[in-house]
Amino acid sequence: ETKKDSADVNEIFNKSLLEVTNTIDHLSIDTILKVVDEIMRAKRIYLLSRGLTELVAQEFALKLQILGYNVFANSDPAIMQKITTNIKQDELVFIFSLSGKTKELLSAAENASSLGAHIICCTCGDADTPLATISHLAIFGYKHQHVSIKTVDATSRFPLYVISRIIIDYLTLKKQEADEKQAKREAAKKGLSHEVIFHFGGSPIFYSKVCWKCFSKFIL
Repeated sequence: ETKKDSADVNEIFNKSLLEVTNTIDHLSIDTILKVVDEIMRAKRIYLLSRGLTELVAQEFALKLQILGYNVFANSDPAIMQKITTNIKQDELVFIFSLSGKTKELLSAAENASSLGAHIICCTCGDADTPLATISHLAIFGYKHQHVSIKTVDATSRFPLYVISRIIIDYLTLKKQEADEKQAKREAAKKGLSHEVIFHFGGSPIFYSKVCWKCFSKFIL
């Protein structure tokens, strides 16, 4: 190990750190909330991507399905064209694109937009990239300028993973809150209290489930 080796590894550390911190710093909470609202209201979600970005979309699609959403992920250009020429206005197109310029994704977005469907894009491109311009909502990540592998498009999709995780985590939180509210409503309908503790002679008596009407009569 030499000083140069240490410096090289440290530079790689900083690259990842910069991508994460700059991505989060540039994210708008308002935009994230709007994206989540669009996802929650959509009757069906079409996730479109190309190249290595497909891996980000596949993981995002799987987690959305676990949360109970109706999701269809696709990376085939011909199928994209077919889907987006028959899309409905209550369906959502969510596009992952590192550059925001991929022609197949741009064509699909134009199709969907012409039919009144809402489009969300997650990209590391500039704010004026064609895909971001067409989309109703655009979420931007930060991509470091240094690319390790230059012979093919193998640029890190780390910023897109960070954004997708933020969205999934918040959707999970919203689902947990909704489940808790539903459980409370069901318990109220049955006339049950989750837990009741009262004292007789200084000794606590615990009931995990008690008929609240009966308990009220008892203490009154």
